[in-house]
Amino acid sequence: MSEEIRRILTFRPADQAALRQADPNEVAATFDELLTENAKETYVDGDGLISLGRKLRLAEQGALESRVEAWLKQQPTPKRIEVATSFLTGYWRTKHPVSESLTTLVIDRLSMCEAEKTLLATALLALCQVPFTGASEELKARAREVLSAYIARVDTLHLEPGLVEQMSDAVK
Repeated sequence: MSEEIRRILTFRPADQAALRQADPNEVAATFDELLTENAKETYVDGDGLISLGRKLRLAEQGALESRVEAWLKQQPTPKRIEVATSFLTGYWRTKHPVSESLTTLVIDRLSMCEAEKTLLATALLALCQVPFTGASEELKARAREVLSAYIARVDTLHLEPGLVEQMSDAVK
């Protein structure tokens, strides 16, 4: 395997350190571009966006939730919701607080997602992360309540068993 390919396929502590030391404005501008580019694609690269969220979280690149929220509010289309929630699934897996207004925005847009099974699953998966973060107890409770309501509708929504299992874990 070539070194270039190896570098692309791995994300090592040295990469985390370099990303941690990168200019936050440059990271934010690049991040904005990546969101917009993904929204223009025919299919959303959910795995890539989850990985991006994880990398930025591990590199302690904060203040991205406000950028996601602003970007989503510009055009709250189903495609943008899928891009945003894919990213948040990787980014929100911490004990750090999460944005109440962004979480509320995702919750408020869930009904818009129901027409497309993949989109709904992506949004619900992001919401499953909230109870495991440093969110307020009120926000955790709201996320659990919403997830419970969707679990109750699992048969009519035809949700995948793996997603239902994650949702069930989140509401415990």
